[in-house]
Order: sequence, then structure tokens, then C-alpha cells
Amino acid sequence: MEINFSNLDDIEIDKEGITKKKFNKCRIIVPSFSIFISIGIIILSFYYLIKKEKKEKKKEDEIIIKCIEGDDDLCSLCENDECVNCNYRYDLINGTCKPNFSFKVIYETTTYNETLELINTFYEYQIINMEIEGQIYDNDKMRSLNFKYTFENPDNHTIYYNFDVNNLYKIVTSLFATGEKIIYIHFSNLFNTENITQMMGMFSDYKKLKYVDISNFDLKNMKKMEIIFSGCSSLTTVKLPNSQAPYLTSMSHMFSNCENLVSVDFSKGMNYSTNKLSQLEGMFSGCTSLKSVNFSYLKTSSIENTRSMFSNCISLESLDLSKFETNNLVMDYMFSNCKSLKYLDISNFDIPLSYNNCMTNFPPKGRIKLNNNITKYFKKFIPKDWQYI
Repeated sequence: MEINFSNLDDIEIDKEGITKKKFNKCRIIVPSFSIFISIGIIILSFYYLIKKEKKEKKKEDEIIIKCIEGDDDLCSLCENDECVNCNYRYDLINGTCKPNFSFKVIYETTTYNETLELINTFYEYQIINMEIEGQIYDNDKMRSLNFKYTFENPDNHTIYYNFDVNNLYKIVTSLFATGEKIIYIHFSNLFNTENITQMMGMFSDYKKLKYVDISNFDLKNMKKMEIIFSGCSSLTTVKLPNSQAPYLTSMSHMFSNCENLVSVDFSKGMNYSTNKLSQLEGMFSGCTSLKSVNFSYLKTSSIENTRSMFSNCISLESLDLSKFETNNLVMDYMFSNCKSLKYLDISNFDIPLSYNNCMTNFPPKGRIKLNNNITKYFKKFIPKDWQYI
């Protein structure tokens, strides 16, 4: 007997409680459920793909962080006498890492056959040679390329620069022509800065820059370090110079609008050597992720201007400025919109010259340490449930 399934809609089985209406409803639900499962599988696939990419990116970032430290373990993994994953070249004879370049830069390209202009024309004559993708280019060859290089594939590209610092100008601005493509910079001790007196906007507005190591900079003749990292919105890690700076007067806007910077630690080398430092205007203004700054080694008795120094540091939780001694201080908007700040020590601050909107939008509870001479000036700004210590 041949069964005809062409008219299943007409079947009614009252005994089992399955009517034609219910049966038709089931026929509609079944394919809908299959589609739902398919969509779910697609979503899960995308989720795990994104998760994998984030994990790989995190691993890559961790390697770069180790690069900042000049990790010897990474160097020892090099097969030849060349280290591609650290700041130094591996010395096969002595088994140690040592610098043989002035600075290392990692560029990020996002398209195929992308051409980058590498060095600011102001500094071209000081390039001795560059190592790009394992090839050495001397100054003459780079001049023939107009100091431009085309990278075939989108990727992170490492370039080692050898630089003649003997005739470096006293005022140093941006070294690089294509700063918006740089994600990492490390200067070795071969980049001698002892004759430099001013660094103005050296890395300003490098939007992709994440990691910077200037710990080898010699600041013994430095007078100004202004807007160096201003606008570096991706910056997360910076290693500051481990050097005394007896003539340093200004660090105004040094980190302004570094939106991803979480903490800054001034090095021990600057201890008791910054007594001429007076200008800190806008130093961390707009650093919306900043939670802490360690000023314990940055002692000074000459602070004059801290206008907007921490304005809009909405994540800043604790701040100890007890090493700062002031004289006729201008501190308008200094702590404006520090809405997470719960501890503040300004115990050595003297009577301010001006303090308009100095402390605004503080959290309802916190602790503050200040001397009796200035309590009356700031009391009107401080929430009533704050504790004076």
C-alpha cells in the first residue's frame, strides 16, 4: 500500500489531542527553532573568534612590555646574533644583551604596500643607518628613498635607528615624521641627551603610541620637558628618566589628554634634584584613566603654577603632594572634576595666589591633609563629610 504524505495538513487525530491547527503550528515552530540554533552557533563562533584575537593581542602586548624591560630571556631565545623581540642584540660570545642602536621603534601598518615617511627632515642628516626588516640601510640609501619605506603587508614593523647625537640641537622636537603609526619607542643609552636643554612636544599626538622607554635620558642640563606626551591617547606605559635634573623648571602639559594612562612613577634618580621645578600647569589634565602618581622622589620648593594640573582626572583616587613646597601658587582648576579622589595631601602648600574652582566635584567622603594657613581658603570647596587629618 502506498502512503501519500502530500496532504498532511488534512489529518486530524482527536484521540491524541493533535488537531489540524496544532499540527500546523508545530510545522511552523520546527524550522524557526533550527534557524535559532544556527544563529546561536554563528554568534558563539564570533564570540570565540574575538576572544581568541584578544588573547593573542594580550600575549603580544605582554611581549612588548617585556621588551621595555630588555628581558634577557627573550634575547637568549634568538637563534643568531640578532634579537627581534627585545631591545638589544644577543651577544653569543658573552651571553648577554647589550644595545648597539640608538633607539628602536615599532610601527603599525593596516594596509598592503603602505609607505611611511620615517624621520623628520630636520634630523635626517643625523641618521647613520637603519635596520628595517633585517636589512641595513645607510644614510645615503635612505636619502635616495627620501627616508620613506614601503611595507608590503599590514603588521607591526620594527626599525632600529643608529643616530649621531653629537650635533643634536639643544631643543628637540619630534624625531619622527609618521608619529601616528608608532606604537612603541625605546631609547638605549647610546642616545645621549646630556646636551639637550628642552624637549618640546617630542611625542605629542602620537595617537597609537602605547609604550615609551626614556629611562636612559640624561637630564643634567634639561630645563623644559613640556607637552612631551600630550595627546598620546593610547599610552599605557612610560618609563621616565632615572637621572637628576637640577635645572628642570617646567613639565607643563607633559601628559595632558593621555586618556589610557593609569599610573606614573617618577624615578628615584630625580630625588632631591628638581628644586628649580616651578611650572606644572595642565600636567595631567584630561588623563581620565589615571589612578595614581608617585611623586615621592620629585621634591621641589619652587612650585608656582599648577593650574589645571589634574583637571578631569576622573579616576584619580589618591594623591600625595607632601613633597611640594609652594610660593604664591596659582592653582586655579587644579583638582577640578576629580570625582574619585578620596585622599589628598597638600600639607606643604602655602597661601595660594589664585585658586578659582580649585576643587570641584569631589566625592562626598574622603580625607585631606593641609596646614592651618590655607584651610580657610579651601574649606568652601571641600564636601562637609570629608575628614581633616
